[in-house]
Amino acid sequence: MMRRMVGLVAALALAAGTVVGAPGTRNAAATTTEPTGPTAKASVTFDVDTGKVIDAGNAREPVAVASTIKLFTALIAKANISMNAQVPITRQAAEVSPLKLTMEPGSHWRAGDLLHAMLIASLNDTAMALAIEAGGGSLAGFDREVAAESALLGLADHPKVQDPSGLDGPDSVGGGNLISARDLAIVTRAFLADPSLAEIVRMPDYHFDGGDGKPHVVYNHNAFLNIYPDAIGVKTGYTDRSGHSLVAAATRDGRTLATVVIGSPDPVAFATAHLDAAFAAGPDTPGTGDVLPERKPPPTSVTSTTATAHPAEVPAEVRPVEASGFGPWFIGAAMVLAVCVLATLTIGVRRRARAGAPRSRSGRS
Repeated sequence: MMRRMVGLVAALALAAGTVVGAPGTRNAAATTTEPTGPTAKASVTFDVDTGKVIDAGNAREPVAVASTIKLFTALIAKANISMNAQVPITRQAAEVSPLKLTMEPGSHWRAGDLLHAMLIASLNDTAMALAIEAGGGSLAGFDREVAAESALLGLADHPKVQDPSGLDGPDSVGGGNLISARDLAIVTRAFLADPSLAEIVRMPDYHFDGGDGKPHVVYNHNAFLNIYPDAIGVKTGYTDRSGHSLVAAATRDGRTLATVVIGSPDPVAFATAHLDAAFAAGPDTPGTGDVLPERKPPPTSVTSTTATAHPAEVPAEVRPVEASGFGPWFIGAAMVLAVCVLATLTIGVRRRARAGAPRSRSGRS
């Protein structure tokens, strides 16, 4: 219990701290008129439903984004792991640097509980455990899933995603991650399109029984949820290299808007100012002219579709005949029966015709 309390205090301290640094340069070609206030290394404000980019700054440069990359890890985990599966904890996952749930190597924890702990409390060991499981037991497999998911999402700025928890220091995997604010916005849009994932990041806390047989509770340290009216998430992040980052979203008057803020001395204030301006501009604002793509469905062959999908989910033109209850054996039997009936009728007609005709006498016409 004391270890979890220390972790919580550390998380709150990180969320409340500030980073002083030179403002990042902004890409004038991608920036519209924006509110004054805190600066950021990179940012994108967009409409979640339509993908319209309302405001952007330095949006196409890959940068370190800390724990906000856990949104990407969550998408890959959800696509590759049953949430009721028991995930084995490897030594590599157990030894990840704090913040962590502190799981013993060789223990097994429910995937859904690990997902909640990763997204709500940003625990790094849970991210690593999910990534290894999603990769079929290795981070090499996770790398392949990252490449596949990047293609489905339409990420276009050559992201480098190697550490599933967002670490980028000496203890990170491969030196950490680099992803553009625009690509992270695409990830965010796909994340929020999954109702079960979107619901998790709104939770103030989550209680569960762990693989150690003990009760656990994790707390959400995203201050934006308590500060901004109509906030629905999404994820905080901080490292010395990336600075403070925030992916923030809110729903108001039937519109859901989100902003990705990377490397800001005050990401909550930045997100507040940009979301307020975007809501005030209304749905008809021209924005930057850029539209974020939607996630493509994974490629599926006709054979695999008919073998694995529920009958109601398979288009009628590719469903096997058995789905309607009339298999090939039934059709063949029906055809044989029809031939027999036709032959019987034909013989009967001929017999009746011969019986009714006048009989001829021998030698006479």
